[in-house]
Amino acid sequence: MKTKTYIINKNKYFDLINDTENWLIEQKFKTQKFDSNINETIIQAKEKNTIKKITGMASAVNIVFSINEDTVTIKIGKGKWLNKVGIGAIGFFVAPPLVLTTAIGAFLQLGLADKIFDKITQNIIERKYN
Repeated sequence: MKTKTYIINKNKYFDLINDTENWLIEQKFKTQKFDSNINETIIQAKEKNTIKKITGMASAVNIVFSINEDTVTIKIGKGKWLNKVGIGAIGFFVAPPLVLTTAIGAFLQLGLADKIFDKITQNIIERKYN
């Protein structure tokens, strides 16, 4: 799980969350959002592409936003990581091409957290949440 902390205007906290979710939707992710407690919101996102799901190349992430005064901590973790390993193991014995597509999917998923953090950082640099 990757973690970053940003200083933002507390009143813009939900704007940051909504903008992140909207950006994920633009990137063709299906999302769901819920509050785990009064100061924490979680977005779960997974790719909609059925072919990628079948081949083990689909990405899924959990993004946890936590606010404390004027500081937001964001944690991004991989979703369905164990499924990828399982598909790869099955694919190795049943359909060797699935091993390759699963490995590619796992590799692409590793870069997804960085891509999300880059977008959030870009928005914050543009003073969108100050």
